[in-house]
Amino acid sequence: MCVFLCIRLGLDVQRWTVICAGAVLPTVYLSKLSQVSWLSLVGIVTMTGIVVCTIVYSATHSFVITSYSQMPKLEIDSWPLAIGIVVFGYAAHAQFPDMEKDMAQPETFPRAINIAFIYVTAVYLVLAILGFLVFGKDTDEVFSTDMTKPIRTIINVLLVISSAVSYALPMFPVAFLFENAARKLFPLCAKPESGEGLTWFYHITGRSFLVGLTLFVAITVPHFSLLISFIGSLTCVLVCFVFPCLFHLAIHGRQLSPFRKALDIFVVVVLIAAGSLGAYTSFTALLNA
Repeated sequence: MCVFLCIRLGLDVQRWTVICAGAVLPTVYLSKLSQVSWLSLVGIVTMTGIVVCTIVYSATHSFVITSYSQMPKLEIDSWPLAIGIVVFGYAAHAQFPDMEKDMAQPETFPRAINIAFIYVTAVYLVLAILGFLVFGKDTDEVFSTDMTKPIRTIINVLLVISSAVSYALPMFPVAFLFENAARKLFPLCAKPESGEGLTWFYHITGRSFLVGLTLFVAITVPHFSLLISFIGSLTCVLVCFVFPCLFHLAIHGRQLSPFRKALDIFVVVVLIAAGSLGAYTSFTALLNA
């Protein structure tokens, strides 16, 4: 979608990336998670629309893969890259504390998280399975580029909307930590009446700076999927799997059964090994790209 617009408007990818960064900039100025949640709701609706469009397209087109014999062979060499990308898709743990704190009914948080992960898994499975069956091994990273008009245009528009409204949520805890650090290092930046948070000028300046950092990464790193794999393998594996198990052992170790202890240790060892392999593979691929 972005490449198409770049061609029609005579813009290169870098300039279009700057325009997109400017478009999402106002969303990061929201200071309450309850406000950001409304944007996330729009993202859920648009993503559901993408799934529906994919199902409709798949139902009206013949499958390329119709039998097991037509399936391509597994490429074991690409598995380490896939580990990081898959884990990155589930790495929302940094938002969990703020989400639970700002909920009207915090006691429903575990159920809400379970529903969210089930929904995300269903979206991934539908898009992956149908995309593979319809397009086979030639499926593009951006699967909508393989589709025909007008449904391709509809999905691309929904993808742009979903990406734009979903940007603020993962940035929220980053901005919160950044502003807390700025308030402690530079007390003059804090609101004089409460001492909490930053004045509007430093609030806007700081969050604009964070968007500028992500813009810099988007422009300077051409192979974003490899970067996602590297981040997922290096940090998301630790945050999602390793640290929770270690904290579980440290806090509740005396009350745990030998089986639960062994299970936590098993997860830690296996995920550290898998994450290390994925980080090495993706980093090597980034250097050679």
